[in-house]
Amino acid sequence: MTVISTPNSSAGCVWLTQENFFRLVIFAILLRIILLPFFGHVDVLSEARRIFFWDQQGIYFDDISRNATSIFQLMFYKVLSVFIVDESTLFLHENMRSSTATPIEYFEFVSNDSIFRVLFIIKLPFFVADLVTAWCVYQYCGKNHGARRATVLWLYNPLMLFAVYIFGRFESIPVMFCALSLLALQRERFVLAAVAIGLSINSRELFIFLGPVFVAMMFSRGAAQHSLVSRLVACAIVIFAVAISVQLVSLTGSSLDSFGREVTSIAAEGRVDNLFRFIVGSFLMFPMIYFVVLLYTWNNDAPIKNQAPLMFSLVMVSFFVFSSHTAHYVSWVALFPCLYFARNPLLLKPMLTLFVSWFMYNLSITDLGVFTAFLASPLSMHFAGFPNFPQMYQALGLSQSLDLLTFGRIWGTFFRAALIYLAVQMSLMYWKEIRSINSGART
Repeated sequence: MTVISTPNSSAGCVWLTQENFFRLVIFAILLRIILLPFFGHVDVLSEARRIFFWDQQGIYFDDISRNATSIFQLMFYKVLSVFIVDESTLFLHENMRSSTATPIEYFEFVSNDSIFRVLFIIKLPFFVADLVTAWCVYQYCGKNHGARRATVLWLYNPLMLFAVYIFGRFESIPVMFCALSLLALQRERFVLAAVAIGLSINSRELFIFLGPVFVAMMFSRGAAQHSLVSRLVACAIVIFAVAISVQLVSLTGSSLDSFGREVTSIAAEGRVDNLFRFIVGSFLMFPMIYFVVLLYTWNNDAPIKNQAPLMFSLVMVSFFVFSSHTAHYVSWVALFPCLYFARNPLLLKPMLTLFVSWFMYNLSITDLGVFTAFLASPLSMHFAGFPNFPQMYQALGLSQSLDLLTFGRIWGTFFRAALIYLAVQMSLMYWKEIRSINSGART
């Protein structure tokens, strides 16, 4: 995405000087450090068990769909595990075929005397990935005033703050690889971009949808001016990464993964079923929108560095508009509006609307330990008695005026409307940018 100045691009943000920017960055880092040891969903323990098992068994890759995420965490664990007392008590699990922790196991885990230090260490890789993404945003947006604005929005967006520092999941890792890929595409380093997007695909299953879009860009009219060899190599890397992710290519040659489970594709496990359940008439909405994006990308004559952020964002937006998902997944989409926010500060209002509607929607539909007032804080067994929002909503008698189901649907509609509005605005900015490039080429 070429950095093109827009009218009043710095209006209303004169306070964001270089000095204030560094202050905000430092405060954002301190905020993250404060949050690191105090929160984490039960999945934090489940994931830590798997990383501990890999470390003990000397495993570095497996026939799973999240190799890149696991390896990234493993590198940190091997260095920092010396600071964890009695790892076996915390993480050893006899039956790794079923490594997902139960609530009772989780409460035992958070009752450990060293839990705060352990949580800090477990989530440190996510923290690093988050900061690398912030650096990518700043570099991508031109290291100017708009870049400072975009970086601040990234650092303070509640979607990633919740996913990483409250929910405690590794969502910042695939987003980091995606951001690195966009930065490489901007600099026309296609092979490097392919490696990064391949790592992203093997960090989170649903980033697989970026793979075909990447390949379509490499064969679009806008890519014709670039070396065919580099484009073919880049495509080969991405296709190979996709094949590994869906277990079409085995890294071990075994029919079982290291946990003793039968190797199956994500489709066979039913993880993608929800993508095909949003149907209007006889049309599968997400597949239909996704196919439109693929065709548009393949037939596009715009430079790849301009195509990439919009096409990736449209894929992600359509996924969240037309599928069911949990609260922390939405962090995947936050990167793209931040990149466009660098050039258009008017995107702030729809971004704030997205944040508020996301919070209210998920507050109304989720259960204890996922999105309560204190979320999944490691306190004690007594935490289980803390009421969640649906319980409080009913207890206050608010359902007599508006039932909770309708309340959730209203906020869910606002959330999707904000996503669609952002997608439209980003598309308009993209088309304006391309017209500017084309008119400049003609003159």
